[in-house]
Formats: sequence, C-alpha cells, structure tokens
Amino acid sequence: MSSPSQKILWWRHTWFFEWAHKPLCQPYSSDVLRLGRLHLCRGCTALWFGALALGPLIVLGTNSLDWAWLLPVSLVSTFTLSHPALYPRWSRGLKDLIRLAAGCLPIFCIAMLLGGAPLQGGAGLVLIAGAYLTYRHMRTERRLLECERCPELNTGVCSGYALQAEAIRSWEAEASRRQMEERISAGD
Repeated sequence: MSSPSQKILWWRHTWFFEWAHKPLCQPYSSDVLRLGRLHLCRGCTALWFGALALGPLIVLGTNSLDWAWLLPVSLVSTFTLSHPALYPRWSRGLKDLIRLAAGCLPIFCIAMLLGGAPLQGGAGLVLIAGAYLTYRHMRTERRLLECERCPELNTGVCSGYALQAEAIRSWEAEASRRQMEERISAGD
C-alpha cells in the first residue's frame, strides 16, 4: 500500500474504525464513542481534548511558573491513577478525567520548558514518555488476556472485529479489482 491512491482507498474503507483502538464488542462498549459510523477511543478522545483544548487554555490563562509545584503532583497522581492494574477499576467518568489531565500534562511541561523552568519541564516530558511506553506494553498484555477469556475466541472473527473484517474484505476486493483493471489496460 505504497501509492497515495492505495492509501486513499484504504481510508475510504476503514476510516470509521481506525481510531477505535479497541474491539467493538460489548465488553469494550464503554471505552468506544460512537458518532454515526465513526468509532473513537474514548480515552484518546479525552486525552486529545485535554492536549488541544484545555492544555493551551491553562497555559495561556496562567503563568506556568506560578504553578510549578503542581507539575510533580499532577504527574504522580496521573501516573498512579493510570497504572494498568488500577485504571480498569475506576468509573468511566474518572477515567475520562484522568485522560483529560494526561492530555494537559505535556502542554504544561512544554510551557515550563520554554517559560523558565527547563529542568522541571524536560524531566516531566521524559517521565511522560517513559510512563506511556511502559503502560502501553502492560495494557496490550492485559487486553490479550481479556480476549483469550472471550467465549467467541475460537469461533472465527469475533463480534468485536466483525465490522473491521467486513471493511477490510471490501477494501481487498476493490483493490484487487483495480489492480486487475490496471494490468488489463496495460496489456499484461
């Protein structure tokens, strides 16, 4: 899938689930927002909202150095509450607040980095990157365990991926048809 037309074709068939980041089955239904055909990861949506909307508002509305004490408190509390062993236990509303805070943290760190507290801001960004990489690996393992316990595991494509499988089959059929048409028109 190297040419731009192939990538566009892929997106035409898969755009509505690309940002779900989770299966679309009942156990994950509270983790996926649905807007018409579009499925969005609820945690990532909250995180990006925090980064793109709330983070800049906080930075622009305050002097980040006045709030320097808040950075370590925010980092520790957000990292602790986000730990994969604890995070699934929280209510959906608390999970959304944790992700909003997680989205604001990098913006706050960058503001501190540029605004006169480079050591704190830089250390905060390094800690955020380390926690993200560590937690991402732990969450992947946890998700695999959940799917292994699913009664649909050995029944073919599970309900959580049925929509994706259908879209990919549709893309595959159209891509194959186009490739054959190109070969015929080129005289191969």
